[in-house]
Amino acid sequence: MPESEVSIILEQLISDVENDVPDTNFSAADLLAKSMAKSLAIKNGQSLNSTEQEHMVNSLFACKEPSCITN
Repeated sequence: MPESEVSIILEQLISDVENDVPDTNFSAADLLAKSMAKSLAIKNGQSLNSTEQEHMVNSLFACKEPSCITN
């Protein structure tokens, strides 16, 4: 994540924690992970350059669980 986006991500995280009604099935860590995933996800319509695409594919194949992708 670019340093310029850190404050935006933190503000979104605080907003999500304040506004989301915690589900009894989710721990605080799960809610944090959900919020961060939403904030850091590639937005609809956003294009990735070939280096970013290659990193995503390599990260997918490096995961123990194929449904996880890291930045």
